Amino acid sequence: SSSSSSSREQGRRVIFLVEHDKQHGSYGLVLNQPTPCSIGDFTERLPHFADKIIHFGGEGHRSFDGKGPNRELHTLHPYPHVSGAEQVRDGVCVGADLHHASSLAGKRTVDPGAFKFFYSASCWTAGKLEKEVEQGQWVAASCSKEIILKEPKYWEKPLWQVVLEVMGGKHGLICRELCDGL
Repeated sequence: SSSSSSSREQGRRVIFLVEHDKQHGSYGLVLNQPTPCSIGDFTERLPHFADKIIHFGGEGHRSFDGKGPNRELHTLHPYPHVSGAEQVRDGVCVGADLHHASSLAGKRTVDPGAFKFFYSASCWTAGKLEKEVEQGQWVAASCSKEIILKEPKYWEKPLWQVVLEVMGGKHGLICRELCDGL
């Protein structure tokens, strides 16, 4: 049925690990869980991003003051010159002063289509992610900036399938096995 197929897809998350620190923990963004919401649903002050979909980045984490979940808007894009951007790998930046980015988009010096927005993030305390990888809950993969930055609808297949196929070897076999059962 379609509901079991969609719940199965939801369990096959592809997460871009933005930061990994053995002492402080890790955080990343789910790349393949778009929401029905866009930036324009929440503000008119960023017209160049109005039609950009907001992805569900993860379950969130405790804020630094410990008083509740820290749920905020995260951004991925390829532009290190945007104010507030931090390049976390070649061709991939996290964070942006959205008013500066929108101004640059208005001047056509950045492509607004190259920005991805995420509500919240996936977070792990120190050592938890390593334990989950050891238990087989996650498969670690190095991915191209295209896999990270392109919208899930760009790919002809589900993103988790694209990643496993690119990895090849035993992961490609696992992917074929999983896909034969769909």
